[in-house]
Amino acid sequence: MSSNDTLLKATVQKVTYRDMTSGFTILRVQTEEDSETTVLGTMSNTIDNGANIIARGKWNTHPKFGKQFKAFNITEVEPTTEEAIARYLSASGVKGMGEVLAKRIVDKFGDNTLQIIDNDPEKLLEVSGIGQNKLEQIIDTIKEKREHREAYLFFINNGITANLAHKICNTFGSKAVEVVKENPYILVRSVWRIGFATADKIALSIGLSRDSPERLKAGVIHAVRESCEFGNCYLLEEDCLNKAMELLKVDDYQAITLALHAASLSNDVVIENEKV
Repeated sequence: MSSNDTLLKATVQKVTYRDMTSGFTILRVQTEEDSETTVLGTMSNTIDNGANIIARGKWNTHPKFGKQFKAFNITEVEPTTEEAIARYLSASGVKGMGEVLAKRIVDKFGDNTLQIIDNDPEKLLEVSGIGQNKLEQIIDTIKEKREHREAYLFFINNGITANLAHKICNTFGSKAVEVVKENPYILVRSVWRIGFATADKIALSIGLSRDSPERLKAGVIHAVRESCEFGNCYLLEEDCLNKAMELLKVDDYQAITLALHAASLSNDVVIENEKV
């Protein structure tokens, strides 16, 4: 964190505005000091009314709207007090889960409510107004929100901007981490504005080795596509290999050659008469 940045801990009172595509959101929050203020920035769509957040950013003054907190990074943390847990549940998106039912649940289980939902959810059937269908909705919704939040944090912690983390999570949902760990380079063709360099940064940050077959193949494919974008109809096979080695900073000619042929076998490139 920069020495000029500020950490703000707060509870979301109201989501004033949200762009579901970009993730840009304006929140009205209550800070730990019990003052109300506005927080704006790109964040996970799971952040809703009642959410506890930690925001990193700077204070500024808008000429029309006054003092605001412009956040570079916003993290949702699970609520711990009974009041906060009740707000969190009532804003969870479960059909029929309003303030009355949320309070009834928290009155029954106190600050252990979320642990009960995670570890012994059948106990919720003891609460008036919760049947088997409602129970399953609660379990599924809370699990999905947690997985989405954890996925968002995974990408943030691996150096991805909030905007791109939002796009990745929107594209792959709660399975985002699983999908990206299996093949980080799927981001290039699946998420707008993520190119090879960004996908490669993610791949290396999650532990993929520089000379892994997956990385070499993705690099070869990118070298060919980049050449096509510059108006070339093909690359000589030798030029393609050299370009890929330079891009990947790998000098294993044989491994790059194998990667090129793997790309050909998967129909990502076509090799004909020593041209790619």
